[in-house]
Amino acid sequence: MQITVVVDRVPHAITIPAQASFLKSGQTVAYVWNGSAFHERAIQVERRSRDRILVSGGLKPGDLVALKDPSGKE
Repeated sequence: MQITVVVDRVPHAITIPAQASFLKSGQTVAYVWNGSAFHERAIQVERRSRDRILVSGGLKPGDLVALKDPSGKE
């Protein structure tokens, strides 16, 4: 059985799956699709749970992010 407890609501929040964030040179990044390829972009993490990340900067609504490092350097 799994129970979800809501402790806070953040309006207009952007969340991504935890596996869509990567640590590169001490910085958290996501790989964002630009229409023809994925490009590395630094993101600011506000909060993190086991399976989701609340992003406070670096992404905008509608951005598509990779779930695996497309550079193959995980």
